[in-house]
Amino acid sequence: MNCLLAKVKTGLRAPTFRKVLSNREIYKLPENLSVAVNYNPSTLLEEDEWYKIENFSEMTYFLEIMKSDFSSVNYDILDRTEFQKIDYLCSFQENVCHFQNISKSNLQPKNMLHFGDDYKFVEDGLVININKYADAIYIQDEDTLYFISLSKIAPIFKGIGELYREATDEETQKFLSSEFICCSDTFDSSHVKTPNRKRIAMAMDTLNSYSESDKKKIFKYIAKYSNIYDSAHNMFNIGNEEELKHLLWGIEQRFYTTVVGNEKRAANSIISLGSI
Repeated sequence: MNCLLAKVKTGLRAPTFRKVLSNREIYKLPENLSVAVNYNPSTLLEEDEWYKIENFSEMTYFLEIMKSDFSSVNYDILDRTEFQKIDYLCSFQENVCHFQNISKSNLQPKNMLHFGDDYKFVEDGLVININKYADAIYIQDEDTLYFISLSKIAPIFKGIGELYREATDEETQKFLSSEFICCSDTFDSSHVKTPNRKRIAMAMDTLNSYSESDKKKIFKYIAKYSNIYDSAHNMFNIGNEEELKHLLWGIEQRFYTTVVGNEKRAANSIISLGSI
C-alpha cells in the first residue's frame, strides 16, 4: 500500500508520524540508481548521479519505522494545526521508502493561483512543494540508501552527519602541531575553515592507517608535487589555507602526473576503482 506520512515535531523523544495521503504514488524512482557510487566525502557527484550506502539496516541511524512491515492503519491523520510542525515527509511505495526534508521556508503560508477546472486565488494557503525525486531513497530489497546531498538528509537520519564530520578545534590544533608540520606565526587552528577541517578529519584517519614506512613514502610523494616541503628540516611549512589544502590533498594521494604531456595535476574528486 502506498502511503505518505509526515514526521511532526512534538518535543517527545519518540518520533511521531501522521498520515497525509493513502493509495497515492508521490515520488518517482530515478532510473540511474544502478550506477550510484559508494559514499565518500572525497567523491564529487557528476550531474544526475547518486551516492549510496549499502547494508543500511546495520547502521545506527537506521530509522525504527523502516525496520518492520509498514501498515498505514497504525497512524492518525495529520491535523491542520500540525502543519508548521512537519519535520520531513516519508512516502512508502511498495518496497521503497522515500524521504524529503522539509525546510521552514517550505512551511510558510503562500498566496497561490490554482489552475484546475477553474482558476482560483488562494490566500495564505498551506502548501508543501514536493520534489520529483526524494532527498533519500531506501530500497528494502537491496538494503541500500540512495541520496545526493548528505547535509539534506542529516536532519532525517540523526548521526549520519558523522560521515562528513569536521575536525574539532582540539583535533585541528593537534594536527597542526604534528611533528611534520611547521606553521607560520600568523597561521593557527583559528584560521582553518570548514572545507579543510573536513579534510583534516579524513587525513587523520588516513594517517592512522599508515605504517611509519608508508608515512615516509607519502611525505616524499607530496614533496614531488608541492613547494611547501622543507627538506632541511623534513617538515611541511604551512602559512595559509591553500598550503594546508595541498598537504591534505597529498595525504589522500590526490596528486598525479599525466601519461601524455607529463603534466602534474591534483584530483578534485576521487573514486576508488578497486583492483581492476
